[in-house]
Amino acid sequence: MRVGGPAGAFFEPESEDGLIGLVRGFEASGQPYFLLGNGTNVVVRDGGYRGAVVSTVKALGRSAQSPFKAHGSKGVQIPNVIMKGGVSSVVCGAGESLARVCRAAAERGLSGMEALSGIPGTVGGAIYMNAGAYGSEIADLVVAVRAYDRITENCIMLSLNECGFGYRVSVFKARDMVILSAELALRPGNREEIEAKMADYTRRRNEKQPVELPSAGSFFKRPEGDFAGRLIEAAGLKGLRVGGAQVSEKHAGFIVNAGGATASDVLALADMVKARVFEASGVRLEEEPVVIGVDV
Repeated sequence: MRVGGPAGAFFEPESEDGLIGLVRGFEASGQPYFLLGNGTNVVVRDGGYRGAVVSTVKALGRSAQSPFKAHGSKGVQIPNVIMKGGVSSVVCGAGESLARVCRAAAERGLSGMEALSGIPGTVGGAIYMNAGAYGSEIADLVVAVRAYDRITENCIMLSLNECGFGYRVSVFKARDMVILSAELALRPGNREEIEAKMADYTRRRNEKQPVELPSAGSFFKRPEGDFAGRLIEAAGLKGLRVGGAQVSEKHAGFIVNAGGATASDVLALADMVKARVFEASGVRLEEEPVVIGVDV
């Protein structure tokens, strides 16, 4: 969103052990901390986050601990692939870019991630909120998730059923666990066809979504049986502004930073949208991004 204040401290551990060590230290001391992937679905308040922000990107991405080893012809790293009865089991670190995993899968002729290829977050962030697009969710691909249990201080493996996936939810939102890596099931396919599908999704996204402006993606969860964007547009709220925050003229489901927005602008606009949509339709919209920090 290009809004928000500073972190009280920022840590960027370079290994899984280093990340777990930090988490153990913060848990023991009681110091507040927040695990951050790419931050694409996070809104930080203007006063910033008073505790420690811990990046997962180096520790759980392309580090020595990551299953990403080989390199493709264009220098894109590709994950370990294990064949199981015609299905390719792909293991990747939670700090790895989801879009990069999608590209790497396409390079190997592995199908299943095409619709997710435009989601800009990390694998861990996608699993945490069960990210999805165009009728697909990452839960459709998950075989198992490896996580660090902050209560027992052990690394554990959770099966798909144990992940508690639902619409934009998972068990990781409710339990004290740190997502470390995931095993995804993909199917062999034709590389050209896979890349063509990804290109089509990209074209559709660029045509219909305000990708040229900072946003946190779709700002509101899809209400049952309807779409947030349709309800917002029907309430006549396209283009509505609070300071530098605006309901996108291109897609009403997005709140964008049209220039100089603050986090207070974004959240005030979100509250206004929710109130007016409820007045117009009786539907209560719910924000999708995680909001952290304090006001100024």
